[in-house]
Amino acid sequence: MSEFHLFSGRLSALTLSAIAAAVLVACGGGNSPVAPDTPVDTNAYVLGTAAYGAAMAKASITVRDATGKTVTVISDDNGDYKATITGFTAPLLITASANSGDAVRTYHAVLAGAIVASSSSRANVTPLTEAITAMASSDGKSPEEFIDATKLAALDPAKLTKAIEALKAIIKDVASDLGAVGFDPLTSVFKADRSSPGDKLLDTIKVTVGSGGVSLRNIAVPLGSADAGAPASAVITISDVKTQTATALPKPVITDSGGLIDAWVAQVNKCLALAPSARVSVDATGAPTAFLGDCNTITNFSSSYKRNGYTLLQYWGKQLHDIVPEGAVLSLPEVFAFLKNTAGDDLALVRFTYTSPKGAGVYFEIARKIGATWVVEGNQRHYDASVSFTMYRSTDRSTNNYVPGAGPDKGKNVGSFGAYFARLNVSFNQSGPNGADVYAVRVKGPGFPAAGVVMTRSTACGTSDYLASYSNDGSLPAAPAPGTVFARPTASASNGYIVDIVKNGNSYTGSDFYNEFRGRNADGAPSTSRSNFTAPTAVDVSTIPELAAYTFEVFKAGASVAADSFIARNVARPQPAVAGLKMPWASFSADSLKYVDPAGGLAGELSGATLAWSVPEKTANVTSAYLFGTGLDSAVPPVNQSTLFNQSVKALGDTSLALVASAKFDGNGNACTYAKVPAFSATSGSRQIGLRRPRVDGVLMQQYEFHNGRPAVP
Repeated sequence: MSEFHLFSGRLSALTLSAIAAAVLVACGGGNSPVAPDTPVDTNAYVLGTAAYGAAMAKASITVRDATGKTVTVISDDNGDYKATITGFTAPLLITASANSGDAVRTYHAVLAGAIVASSSSRANVTPLTEAITAMASSDGKSPEEFIDATKLAALDPAKLTKAIEALKAIIKDVASDLGAVGFDPLTSVFKADRSSPGDKLLDTIKVTVGSGGVSLRNIAVPLGSADAGAPASAVITISDVKTQTATALPKPVITDSGGLIDAWVAQVNKCLALAPSARVSVDATGAPTAFLGDCNTITNFSSSYKRNGYTLLQYWGKQLHDIVPEGAVLSLPEVFAFLKNTAGDDLALVRFTYTSPKGAGVYFEIARKIGATWVVEGNQRHYDASVSFTMYRSTDRSTNNYVPGAGPDKGKNVGSFGAYFARLNVSFNQSGPNGADVYAVRVKGPGFPAAGVVMTRSTACGTSDYLASYSNDGSLPAAPAPGTVFARPTASASNGYIVDIVKNGNSYTGSDFYNEFRGRNADGAPSTSRSNFTAPTAVDVSTIPELAAYTFEVFKAGASVAADSFIARNVARPQPAVAGLKMPWASFSADSLKYVDPAGGLAGELSGATLAWSVPEKTANVTSAYLFGTGLDSAVPPVNQSTLFNQSVKALGDTSLALVASAKFDGNGNACTYAKVPAFSATSGSRQIGLRRPRVDGVLMQQYEFHNGRPAVP
């Protein structure tokens, strides 16, 4: 029997023609004799498999109906689930959520057929059903909208049918090549076992739901070594399923399994079963000296491993001894992309995660194919550097409103100043490998100005060992002479470039929010400063491809020409600021908000603080929290009038954190704050509390509530 038959249960009362007309409904099997004294099961069920290429084991599966009724079950180790839906009203939304490292993996599926007693309906929950659900939503990109029972009840059956047809048209050639002809993402039976054709399909096609709609990418069409991102031919985006004609993704070029380093994961898990002190030996300074026990028998690490300039022992020795806690277990990896290096070798960008009673984490690694074997070799980069993406939400809780000092609203009360903004982050560790004589880097790529942004050494407190923003026009500071103490030509503490901004709420009443947020020249005109790291106009982030490549040009002492260059990829596809309005942000407790209220009783000097929050449903985990403040205490030297508490949660899923103050450091390693947050008031100083939440797609969500001391508005 074909693997892709529909689930066989009791024959429903529907006729065959009615079954064909239904969008999603189970088909029947044969009837078996029932003993006279055996009660007939009259319940209705929904069942299926939750997977993404690997099984979503122990996932929370919530079924919602069109009246708001819900039931939640837990999937088994194979990702399979079964829920009783007797008395439910179609259509149904099925949501699967499970921890994936320190993030949460969530997918949706819609069941629109009739719910019939004594029968079972099948609805798998996977990235492909997420694509269908998103395409069927009101704007073609909001699968989560159906959590609202009113919107679920208003589901357009014709649009859902179109979405299913479009998805099948897009995947048909890939499915055919993988032996999954006729595979229905919602109703076909498959095993999430790395070998079934249906599971191979999930390994091969990656789904991104973003501002432009639903994008499906065939990862088995490899990226080049220095291209801008995923090949256009390998990505199909549907923004309006009713008006667009879906075309098929190209057939796979790479035929290797998504489980190409599963054997490596099994070896690493033997290592992780040891206590951290039994995994790696260290010297008196804490530097790793040797792998021990099962950590010394991992065969699928390359002998030439290098990651951000660190050797295998330097990087993974530290991770195993200091970072990955006891009791940690690696999940099966997920291939994000296949690549070709300049030598034509096959490479794979792989995401894998660990979970433990004491925390969780995510790693991306590069594997290379040698003969028939894949080995983990790191990114082969000489420097500790990266590009990433963060979506911010700021909420202005200032007592007094904002009054611009220049521009079209000069002297006017324009209200509060909360915002959503999207930012590309550039990280370069000057204290990392080969960074000692680096005085600047220029970074070019999608979303940045054509001439590139330049990062250099900073005098700002808190930048520690990382380069900070210098110019937005590619211009460099003067090259220092070799052997001299490096000048620090910027006072910036930022390492990001803001690509888009929208206001948060309706409390801003001015005429030009974007430029008011970005800044102005003294004459009130929009800023022309080369040190302004906000785009002059909002960047169309739909032009930034998935897995966009960014070129780093490295400048060293004694030269004004680049001494080296390399490429780093951003694994998270940027979203416009307006996308922040739909993201599932956490909520601070009332007691936590007192820290940003000068009248709340917590506005005095602090040496510690406790923040608490709640998270909407099971959407993302808070991984760290912070409290930042500046003040005007005349008894404290000016350099010591700001400080930051910034700590990670103790365990995954925590909803509170006790913060302890610590000093901040400058780029020379000197403490530049005292270990207390200064007092603030309605008219002086500032205070900010914030949370960080990683998403499974690589996007970091950062939210903060702030109070800026401002003069009272007349």
